[in-house]
Amino acid sequence: MIKQVRMIWMVIFALVLFVPGGLWAGSMQSSASDSATRSDIGDLLFENSDFEAGDLTNWIATGDAFDFQPTKGDNPTARHRKHPSEHQGEYWIGTFEKYNGKPELRPGQTQGDRPSGTLTSVPFVVSREQIVFLIGGGKYPDKEYAALVVDGKEVKKATGKSKETMHEVVWDVGEFAGKQAQIVIKDLHLGGWGHVNADYFHFLGAAFEPPPVTDVVSSELTVKGYGKYFNNAELILDGHFPKDGSLWKGEDCVWWQGTAPYFLVDLGNTFQVLDIIMQVDNNDNYRIDYSQDGTQFSPLLIIKKGYGKIGHGIDTMTTRNGHPDYVSQLDFQPVPARFLKIYALGGDNNYSISELKVITGRKGEEPEAGPIPVSVSEDKDFISRDSFFKDIPAYPESVFQGTKPCPQKWAECDQCEQRYYITNDAPEKVCDFYKAEMPVQGWKKFVYQKYPEGACFGTWVKENRKTRTVISIGRTRSDKKTFIGILKGEQCP
Repeated sequence: MIKQVRMIWMVIFALVLFVPGGLWAGSMQSSASDSATRSDIGDLLFENSDFEAGDLTNWIATGDAFDFQPTKGDNPTARHRKHPSEHQGEYWIGTFEKYNGKPELRPGQTQGDRPSGTLTSVPFVVSREQIVFLIGGGKYPDKEYAALVVDGKEVKKATGKSKETMHEVVWDVGEFAGKQAQIVIKDLHLGGWGHVNADYFHFLGAAFEPPPVTDVVSSELTVKGYGKYFNNAELILDGHFPKDGSLWKGEDCVWWQGTAPYFLVDLGNTFQVLDIIMQVDNNDNYRIDYSQDGTQFSPLLIIKKGYGKIGHGIDTMTTRNGHPDYVSQLDFQPVPARFLKIYALGGDNNYSISELKVITGRKGEEPEAGPIPVSVSEDKDFISRDSFFKDIPAYPESVFQGTKPCPQKWAECDQCEQRYYITNDAPEKVCDFYKAEMPVQGWKKFVYQKYPEGACFGTWVKENRKTRTVISIGRTRSDKKTFIGILKGEQCP
């Protein structure tokens, strides 16, 4: 029986990794920066949302449709088409095109309609009333289109008119003010007009005003630092927010080296912690834990490098929805806490905090009975703190890439979901992490197999094997990053 089950999992593993269009098939072009940079970009959604960098910086591609993107110049005219591209600037997305300005290629050269794939932007904050862009190519609303993604859902879509000439699209996005969003461009149709053209994603209209903060800002905080650090720890609570982009070693900051030091903030009483506003060095990872007694701590949130709106220096981030510095990945449900523990998880080994503000309920408010679950988004300490993924740890240095439908053999489970991530760390390190952490969360190892180059594959079970998780770890084919595929099913037959 075990041999048969092992064989089934091995077949699933092979299918997921290597079938055409499968989870890890095709290229995954990571951006040079981990998130959008908000300095000197005018009305753009994020740096390179107009593709004028001449590459896919701040975009992630899957499949092969975007291998030669962005394309350069009016290639439809260069090959004597009647429809000029009408692109903005020099570069644009045209998945029928192959010419990207490289000397070995020529203007008008094409790759045709057969390639397919997706192009997904880094997250950005919806900060103005409208998003405007150009789109052309095939008229297939469900296969050739651009979409706005908010909270994991495609909330706006636009497609071409089966013409190479792009037309302008205007989306009213006021209902998503202050939320994080992404742009996704899809080329999924393999027949005639199976390509998409897109360019110049930018904002239009008035900027949104942040809502006033009316909740209680805890004023009785004290802080104590542990380990070796520089400057007075009380700077963390002095109420002064340096200008974003300020030097991480500035006089308004507490800074240190290594991950051993930490800071313990005492709220003075048990509060319902509603939101956090914090300034840290942007290119590092930090974690905040909470506790009622100061001895037993639970994870509240993780700040990852690049989560903020700038690419360097001190950066303001908050869980306050609608605030201009809101970062949706930091969201959590209110928790009862008196103590917050702040420390670094990794980065460039130089860490800094300049300010912390805690927004709470009224002093002495009674916490709800029992622990309140912490809602942590996909790429943090746990994959999710909802009822489904709360018991699966996320690898600390991984970046969430998306979801994929569950294999057909999992259709009989009451609930199933498959998510995938990438990281720069070696597969061996990631495999060792899950091998150690899954048993801590109550999972039992059912099948575990190692492969060449450090890859591994494991099946973990609970509840008489009715709850199952498959974790697949290995190298991506194109850029040699490490992928992490996590497939979970509950109440499976």
